[in-house]
Amino acid sequence: MMYDKLIVDKQLLEKQLFWLEISFQECFQIGLKKEYTVEEFGKFEILCARYSRSIDFLIRKMFRTIDAYEFENQGTLVDVVNNAHKRGLFEDIQELRIIKNTLIYITKQQLTHLKQLKVAAEFDNPEMEGYS
Repeated sequence: MMYDKLIVDKQLLEKQLFWLEISFQECFQIGLKKEYTVEEFGKFEILCARYSRSIDFLIRKMFRTIDAYEFENQGTLVDVVNNAHKRGLFEDIQELRIIKNTLIYITKQQLTHLKQLKVAAEFDNPEMEGYS
């Protein structure tokens, strides 16, 4: 029974990674620049959301299922991540923190840019004021 859940979780994770890769390739083609169009911003937003969901699924579902399969005490999320690290499922916890913090920084920059676009649109078209 637990083995079947592990197989199902693995298949679900593979689907998520497929869509994450598509978003990554789209954003990679856009590249880094000072300003983004609304469509480009949307693609980065989708990438961040898919990355977040994939990491959440990996930790909360996949790693916990592995712990249950191996009769490990699941404990807190920190315990789950530490167990995965001990198994060699990833090399460097610090690298995960850097990636997470980088995505948070990029997302904050994009939100600032989106707010600027909204203000500019409202300035150019006062009828838009109040719409979000």
